[in-house]
Amino acid sequence: MRELKLRKTVELDTDGSWAISYGDMITVLLAFFVMFFSVDFQKEKEELINSSLIDSLTSKEIITKMKFSNKELLKGLDQESAVEVQQLDKDNILVFFKGKSFFKSGKTKILEEMKKLIDDFAVRVGPFLGEYKIIVQSYTDSNPVSPGRRYRDNTELAMLRSLSIMRYLQKLDIDSDRIEITGKGILNEKILNLMGIETTDDEVIKSMQRTASFILRRAPLKGMVP
Repeated sequence: MRELKLRKTVELDTDGSWAISYGDMITVLLAFFVMFFSVDFQKEKEELINSSLIDSLTSKEIITKMKFSNKELLKGLDQESAVEVQQLDKDNILVFFKGKSFFKSGKTKILEEMKKLIDDFAVRVGPFLGEYKIIVQSYTDSNPVSPGRRYRDNTELAMLRSLSIMRYLQKLDIDSDRIEITGKGILNEKILNLMGIETTDDEVIKSMQRTASFILRRAPLKGMVP
């Protein structure tokens, strides 16, 4: 007679407790995707580029080597006492040269010593021109325009000065589609104060008025992969 082997009955969990760990996993995954899609990666990228650009403009040394017109510009100008950088908003950075006169009175030709500062500026901003464009703003002193000039007033004179700077930047191999120009006319007291110019000498003030500034405006090249 065969002995009947008793088999132990396997009890199945029919209460659904097995689903608890699965539910936790789904909750974690859902939380992950909510966090992932809530992070603004584009904003973080823009902030990083902004920070890198400002660092490049204010650094005492030029880290990035670039070539303009087949000559390498690596002269680290001691411009920390001259260059001023202010972030106006998330898309606009103002750059100006404190206490520097770019032009002689009534003239549109850039002073030779100022060309060195523009050279240095171009090297520093060059790597970022896929993301930014340069807006050139030139100014004049308060002297009225003499009769017979090729420009009618100080606004036209300022525009011609910006044009001179644009053409010089183009000689440094900066594409014209990355440059805009505007003529601001007479540099007023508010801008002088912004630039930290503190003097009562009228001739010194007029010299400082014949300056230029640059707005670096975020304007990515079309077709660039974000």
